[in-house]
Amino acid sequence: IAELAKMASPIVSTGNQTGEGWFLTGEMLELIHNGAPNIVCIQPFACLPNHIVGKGVIKEIRRRYPEANIAAVDYDPGASEVNQLNRIKLMLTTAKNRPYALNPPHFPVFFFQFLMYTLLMNVYRIILTELQSKDALRYLGLKTGLADPAMAALCETCSKALLSAIDARAVCRIFPYRDGVIEGCTYRPAGSTIRDHLTGCDRVILLAATLGPAVDTLIRRTMLKGMAEAMMTDALASGAIEQVLDLAEAEIFAGLSPTGHTWRYSPGYGDLPLDGQKDLLEVLDARKRIGLYVSESLLMTPTKSVTCLIGLGENLPESAKKSCRSCTLEGKCIFRQSGTTCYR
Repeated sequence: IAELAKMASPIVSTGNQTGEGWFLTGEMLELIHNGAPNIVCIQPFACLPNHIVGKGVIKEIRRRYPEANIAAVDYDPGASEVNQLNRIKLMLTTAKNRPYALNPPHFPVFFFQFLMYTLLMNVYRIILTELQSKDALRYLGLKTGLADPAMAALCETCSKALLSAIDARAVCRIFPYRDGVIEGCTYRPAGSTIRDHLTGCDRVILLAATLGPAVDTLIRRTMLKGMAEAMMTDALASGAIEQVLDLAEAEIFAGLSPTGHTWRYSPGYGDLPLDGQKDLLEVLDARKRIGLYVSESLLMTPTKSVTCLIGLGENLPESAKKSCRSCTLEGKCIFRQSGTTCYR
C-alpha cells in the first residue's frame, strides 16, 4: 500500500481520505505499471469524492501515461444500461486495436472474446402500461373499429387480462456488417432480400423479444371460454409484441450515436429462411436470457415472440424505410386488399 501511495502522490494528495481517496488513483496507476492500461473506473453517479479521485484524475494520468485507456462509468438506478455498456464496448474496442505499451498480461484470446460477448449482450425488461387496440383491429381485419359497444367491452376485458399476463423481455447484440457478412457472428442470413435490405449498412442489430409464457397460457384458457375472446386476446398479443419491439428499439437507439437505420426484418420475410432462426437465437443466447427458443418444427416458444434484424448506417437508401413498394407481397397482400397495411 505504501507503493500505491508513492505512485499516487504526484497526482493527488495522500491526505485525500474521502471516498476511495488517493487509493483509487493508486490502483489505476498500479494496473498501468503492471501492463494492464485498459481500465474501467466504476463509481456511483453522485459520489463527488470518487469523481474527483477517479474521473477527475484521468486526464492527468493519460498525460503521464499515453498508453492508458480508461473509461469512467457511472452507475445509478436511473442510468441507461445501454450507455454504460457502450462506454465499456468503446474501451474494449480501443484496447483490441491498440498494442500494449508495456509487457502485456498473457490472456488467452477466448477470454477477450468471452468478455466482449458478455458485455455486448443487452437484455431489456419492457413494461407495457396499455395496449393499442387499433393494432388488434388491424390483425382482426375489422374496419369499423370499436363502434360496437360489445366489441369495445370485449377488447377492454381482454386487454386487462393480457396486461397482467405479459412479462415482456428483449435481448439484442450489435455486430459489424461488411460485404454481406455479419462479422464475428455464427448466424449467416441467406437470401437476396436481406442483402438488399442491408444495403449501405455497416452494423446489424440482432434482436429478439417475447411476451413470456403466461400469454400462451392465457390464450389457451380463453379458447375454452369462447372463440371471440380467444381471437381478441390473440390479436391484442400480436399488437403487444410490436409495441415491445418499438420500446426496445427506442432504448437501443438512445444508447447509440445518431445514425440511420432500417426497419425490422424477420426470418420468413422475402427469401430469408425460417430455418436460420435457431442460429439467430443461439447467437443471442435467448433461451437463457429471455426464455425464448425454437422447436424442431421452427415454432418459437413462447409463441408471441419475434426475432429480427435491423441495419445501421449513414445515408441509407429509400428502401430502408418500410413501405409496400419494398415488400415481396405487393399486389397480393391481404392487408392492402382490406384497405390497410401490415405496419403502423
